[in-house]
Parts: sequence; structure tokens; C-alpha cells
Amino acid sequence: MDRLKRLLKTWPVRRLYLLSGLIMLLAALGVYYLSPDSRVQVLACEGNYLFTDTQIYQMAGVSTSTRIWLTPGFWIEGKIRSNPLIETANVTRSGNRMSFEIREKNVIGYYVRDGQDYMLTNDGESVPIDPSYLRSILHFPLLSDFTDEQLEQIAREFRDNSDWLTRDVTAQIAEIVPYKASYDDNMLRITMQDGNVVFSSMDDLAMMTHYEDMLQQLRGQSVCLLLDRENSAINKVACDYLNMSQEEREAYRAQLQEELERKAAEKEQQAATGKDSAKDQDKDKETDSEKTDASADDGQQEEPAGGQDAQQPETQVPGYEAYDDWQVTDIFDYQYSPSSDLYYDPHQGLFLKWDEAAQDFTVVE
Repeated sequence: MDRLKRLLKTWPVRRLYLLSGLIMLLAALGVYYLSPDSRVQVLACEGNYLFTDTQIYQMAGVSTSTRIWLTPGFWIEGKIRSNPLIETANVTRSGNRMSFEIREKNVIGYYVRDGQDYMLTNDGESVPIDPSYLRSILHFPLLSDFTDEQLEQIAREFRDNSDWLTRDVTAQIAEIVPYKASYDDNMLRITMQDGNVVFSSMDDLAMMTHYEDMLQQLRGQSVCLLLDRENSAINKVACDYLNMSQEEREAYRAQLQEELERKAAEKEQQAATGKDSAKDQDKDKETDSEKTDASADDGQQEEPAGGQDAQQPETQVPGYEAYDDWQVTDIFDYQYSPSSDLYYDPHQGLFLKWDEAAQDFTVVE
């Protein structure tokens, strides 16, 4: 009975203590909630490429007004991962700093289908583009006029060669379109951001990693590059022929064949008329030889300037008309002369020779 009386007497005091402690705790929480120390003071984001830091923070719903310990990290991560172009998101907090580590899906280009914009990832996934993120497509090439099967094949090439076809390489490409060629149904016409044009088959796309090295081969205007991964070669070709349609190229080749036949007929005619004057030329040579011998006997022949060691002019490749066996080839519209083993580029007026060791054409001066 005495213990019960003592407990009843002390209970109000204990209750007062508990109530005071609770009030002090609530006051401390209130002061912290209203103080700047409860808010995020530093936001940091890394790993993002498609989206800006601000866009990531907007997805997460955080700002410098966010109470750092009243927003669960898993909740923020879930909101960011809800974006179809975000693969993973990790949020960490340290003091008043909130850090985001983002890994986005590897986008290789975008295309338009039925009025809707889609981003194509290297996994072959087509992701509809939210209008608020349209600015992000500036990083990637436009993929025009491809079938679903072709888009899947392009995605596979980028995925299998991801070490070479990096985002830096992709960012240099403005547009990729199919290019029908007689020797390859899977040719691509790649327009670069700098205006240059590269032609490649789908299997040779990995060669685009050498584009910076290719620029050293570009001289003048209207120059295109043709990639050949099988032979590890990059060939410079004339754009005007590659830009022709199939019908235009066939007409051009027919015209070129007619021109070759006309020149061959002219040469045969010149050879026939030249036989008549051959004897006269031989007589003139004999007369000149006699004069030269007589002058040498008299010791009056003068040495050319610079003496006997004067440098003789270099031997040059004979003109185009020197060979009458030019044949049209399927190699960049080059012509080939079996008698000289030379190729001729009619667009640039160059003679070329095939270098077996380098597996490439070299210009013959």
C-alpha cells in the first residue's frame, strides 16, 4: 500500500519530465526542419550523357530545397529508373551532399515512324522520345528509310563493336541512309556532321573509328571515302559517281564505253596513216645521225649545261591515249589497261597501280 501511494505521488512528476522531453525533441526537430542544414546544399551527377544534370534532378524530384534525410534514396532511384532511357541509378547522401550515379542506355541513332520519334539502342530496342527530351537527339544520327530488319542489323553491329563505335564516333555522324550498290545490297551512305560523306557496308561500320585519320586523306571538295574492313583499307573516291542513281551510273558507263571505243578507232586510224610517214622519218633520222657523227669528229659538239652529270628529266607515265586496251571495271568506275597493268580514274585524271602488299591503290606520277 505504501509503495502504491509513493508511486501515485511521483507519477505526475515523471509525466511532466516525459512531456518536457517530448516538447524539447519536437522543438529540436522543428528547428532542424526550418534550418538550412536540413536541406540539400550540393547536388552532383555523373555518368549521364543523354540528359543534363538539371533533367536528372527533375526526374528525381529533388532540388536545393529538398530535405536530405526526409527523402528516401530508393524512392528517388525508382523515379529516375522509370525513364526508358535510364538503365541504372544510384543515389548516395553524405552530409548535405546528394550524389547521383547514372548509367544510360547506349543510343546509336533515332528514326521517325508514323510521325513518332524513336531512339534506337544498341540492344535493338526502340524507345519513344518524350517531346521534352527532343534536344537529346542532337547527339545522334538520323536513320532514314531502313526496314526493321536493317535497324536490327545496324544495332547489332554497334553492339558487337562497342569498343570502336563509341559515343564520340556516333556524335560525329549526322545521317545514315541505305545506298544501293551493284556489288553490295547492304551499303550505307554516311553523312558526317562536317559535311563529308563516307560509304560503308554494314559489316565495315567498325572502320568509322578511324574517321579522324580519314580526314587526312580528304583534299579539295566533293571527296568521299569508301571503307573496306576486309582489306583494312580506306579509299578516296569521287562523290559525283557514287551519288548517281543506278540508271545514271549505267548510262554513264555506256557513254564511257563508247568514248573508249571511239578513241581506240582513232588510234587505229592514226597507226595506219603513220606507216606512210615512217620511211621519211627514218631517212631524216639517218641524215641527223650523219650530221651528229660529223660534228663529233670535228670536236665541235658542245656539252649541255651542267656537263655530263646534268640531271635528266624523270620518266613520266604516257598519256591516256598511249594505251588502246582500256576496259571499264566495277572498281569505283576505274578503267584498266592489261598491257600496262595500270588503272585510270576518269574523275580525277589519275593513273593508279594496285599495291598487293598494302592491299590498296597508289597514285603513279
